[in-house]
Amino acid sequence: METEELVKKSIAISNAFDAMATRIFEQAKSLLKQGDIAYPEYKQVMDNYYLPLMNYSSKILMDSSNQIIDNMDQYLTEIEEATNRLNKVSEDLKTAEGIFSGVTFVLAAAASIATFATAPSKNTFISAFSMVKQAVKSIGGMEG
Repeated sequence: METEELVKKSIAISNAFDAMATRIFEQAKSLLKQGDIAYPEYKQVMDNYYLPLMNYSSKILMDSSNQIIDNMDQYLTEIEEATNRLNKVSEDLKTAEGIFSGVTFVLAAAASIATFATAPSKNTFISAFSMVKQAVKSIGGMEG
């Protein structure tokens, strides 16, 4: 796969995490407005989850200077597909409990993928892919 295609896949993955972070932050704002969470909890979502998620999202982006390894296209395709599933199941994080429980999995998945993007290897791929799969499974089994 051409470097340009790898870059496009990394952008798609990064955009999915941007969307998840924004959706979780907007939901937290809504919960604050409704009185379901207090300002300190809202600030915790902002400081401990939203901002780090956006940071990891930017680290996922690749360009032509990134190291390209064997099977990189396959690895990115699998991560992109798993990230899309994570994005879909994270849409159900609407309650305070759901947000605080689920966002930790989203953050861990983003961190794992950022590690793969900055230091691609079979081992960092396995770690990233496994973390995203675990996040999908965990969030998919949650209520709210």
